[in-house]
Amino acid sequence: MNRMCLLLAVIIICLTSLSLADEEKGHVCFRTVDSDKDGKVTLQEFEKYFKDDLERFKTIDLNKDGVLTHDEYHEPVGHGS
Repeated sequence: MNRMCLLLAVIIICLTSLSLADEEKGHVCFRTVDSDKDGKVTLQEFEKYFKDDLERFKTIDLNKDGVLTHDEYHEPVGHGS
């Protein structure tokens, strides 16, 4: 009986964890947007995920060099990977 309760508890915890893992993060990971993996996100890379949002790109590009660094990219949404 105790083993059955323990097994049921483990199954419930696993299912809950899976459903939480599937929730939307609210942002696209920097590594995904940086398609050429050079450590910078260009406007062209940005537009693949954020269509026609030049104003957002300009706002995030803090040093106005035309590319987004990892820190610039995550500044508005919080740090991610």
